[in-house]
Amino acid sequence: MSFCWTGRCSAARTSSATWAWKSAWAAPGTANCGSTPIMVAPGTLAPCWSSSLRLPAVKLCGDPDDVRRRPPGVVVEAWDRDPCEGVADGMSSRVHEDFLLEFYPGELEAQVPFGGFQDFLRVLPLCRGKREDLAQDADLEDEDDDLPEWDHAGKVMAQLKVVMSLRALPQPPSPGGCRAGPAGSPSRTAAPRRPPQTGARPLPVLVRVYVVRAVALPPRDANGSCDPYLVLRLGRQRRVDVDNIVKQNLNPIFGRVFEFEAEFPRDHALTVRVMDWDAAGRDDVIGETRIDLENRLFSRHNGGCGLPKRFSAKGNNSWRDSRLPSEILADLAVDHGLAAPRYEGDGVTVGDWTARASVHDEPAREHAALAALRAWPWCSLVPQHVETRSLHHPDWPGIEQGKLEMWVDVLVLGRSLLPVPPAVTLDPPGAEHWELRVVVLEAASVVGTERVLLSKDKSSDVYVKGWLSGMECDAQSTDVHFACLSGAAMWSWRMVFRFQHVWPENRVLVEEGKGLARHPPRLHLALMDFDTFTRDDLLGTLSLDLSRVPRGASFASNCSAPGASKDVRPTVNLFLARRAAGWWPALLAPGVNRPRAKGLAGKLNLELSLMPAAVADRDPAGGGREGPQALPKPQRPVEAFSMLRHPLMGMYHFVWRRHRAALILAVLVVLLVIFVLLAVYSLPGLLVKKIVGA
Repeated sequence: MSFCWTGRCSAARTSSATWAWKSAWAAPGTANCGSTPIMVAPGTLAPCWSSSLRLPAVKLCGDPDDVRRRPPGVVVEAWDRDPCEGVADGMSSRVHEDFLLEFYPGELEAQVPFGGFQDFLRVLPLCRGKREDLAQDADLEDEDDDLPEWDHAGKVMAQLKVVMSLRALPQPPSPGGCRAGPAGSPSRTAAPRRPPQTGARPLPVLVRVYVVRAVALPPRDANGSCDPYLVLRLGRQRRVDVDNIVKQNLNPIFGRVFEFEAEFPRDHALTVRVMDWDAAGRDDVIGETRIDLENRLFSRHNGGCGLPKRFSAKGNNSWRDSRLPSEILADLAVDHGLAAPRYEGDGVTVGDWTARASVHDEPAREHAALAALRAWPWCSLVPQHVETRSLHHPDWPGIEQGKLEMWVDVLVLGRSLLPVPPAVTLDPPGAEHWELRVVVLEAASVVGTERVLLSKDKSSDVYVKGWLSGMECDAQSTDVHFACLSGAAMWSWRMVFRFQHVWPENRVLVEEGKGLARHPPRLHLALMDFDTFTRDDLLGTLSLDLSRVPRGASFASNCSAPGASKDVRPTVNLFLARRAAGWWPALLAPGVNRPRAKGLAGKLNLELSLMPAAVADRDPAGGGREGPQALPKPQRPVEAFSMLRHPLMGMYHFVWRRHRAALILAVLVVLLVIFVLLAVYSLPGLLVKKIVGA
């Protein structure tokens, strides 16, 4: 079969990269087989191909009517080739490091490189009551030393923000009317930073608060959980997000964005409070955190809006600040008393220091400016980040009440010609409903645990049990293949699992208690030995990650334990390929002794099919061997039955058929012995009768 492909990929969610694409059949038993050679489009965000390809012939097995009704399709995948590794990794399972945010386990102002954002504004408490100077003998010769600390016994009534700087006083003029020292000598001390000159008018800003999630909230309800929601206060503005309550969850994911139009210095303090909703009574306060936004904005660390790792004018990683990188760089040069930046090609020079951009794309000026900001040598600049803030109850300020993962962007309005960029969308990723169909066809090389009657062979009454991670209570099992003598078992049994999957997190949502737990999408299959009077024994296990399923072997002889072969089997993302088939190894469970098994409890022949729930509803399949799409009953050996349920059949198959000659010989010997014994017993009487003539 041949087909023509003429396509173009646009609006890619990545940076300039080396693209590749390949195609393969997608059918039961042929997943990702016979893929075409990779065609590479290097260094572009809009790759375009025009090719005619011929796929290799494949053999389809199964019901002809089913094949006609569901013909095989062709899977076309877009890949990003890593030039360092020389291999192509699936784009869906890979996030470029340039798009990852910096994660801080504590508050942003508590990070050592930023010094509490008090490099410009110093915060001094105004107290009512007695105070004692604890730093009378402090060494204040160095201008970088901290201010004296004050221990106050009274109540803090307000906070005073001051700008402090140390300068040398001008020397008095000499008697001749001239100052001492060389005239016109340039000062190497940078002028102190000043807030934007707005006169008597306040500074208008746009504040965006991004709240991702809360972690380890304390329970507030009698059932050991809580119903959290958010309340924000900025100056006189208050936002109560009671319409977005996360029910019964101690680790809620909010994914909320709040926007305020504020004015500094009036609206400088932001308070984020987590409340517990109650159906009856007053809502309880779980905890709150407070952020001084004014200090962040006026700091030389550029704490208003974090710097990304790469400049993008549009897309998911678009620029978020109200000022372009070149404008921020120019302001920093003025703050540090440096000459204006000079741009040359993909580089920029500030003073005697030069930085060059690693991305050669337009606009080159902004890429170069961002590269200089990321490597700014005079002070650490705040990157795009997520900070973790501790929550405290107003009545118990010293006891942590959980943590809040969030970040804040403060954009100055009217300073730049650039329009205010749109806010980042933080809607929690919705869960997609999927259906996994696992057809357990057969097994080979199964471990035998019980000795057969009148034989040295070992057998097992084998069945397969399957479940998804976190869904052990919904485990499904095949029927039992009794008396598995040769290590071969047959089932032809279908297991059907419904679950919810969150694609960005690659997690399965499972209801646990009153909330939702997240588990990896992993399928577990267990080889079990059935016992009538005791607990079933575990022979071996097989665990498959649905997002990275190892390629199944075509034949049982090619299936080996992981690490036994030097060949590394490629993996396939079942959420993309939708189907996979082959042989997979089941590893021995602890306590099962089989020295020659090389760690294998058996080999399973499976057919995996993963599809959205909507597609599964249109094409349903029954569990077990039931319809629709009923599976045929396997042709098991005649010995495959339970000895306890059918003892006569067991005697026939395991005793008579195996030891027929020995049994016949034994019967003849027994009859001969009986005849001899009867002859010996009756011979004396006959002799006596003959002698006496009776």
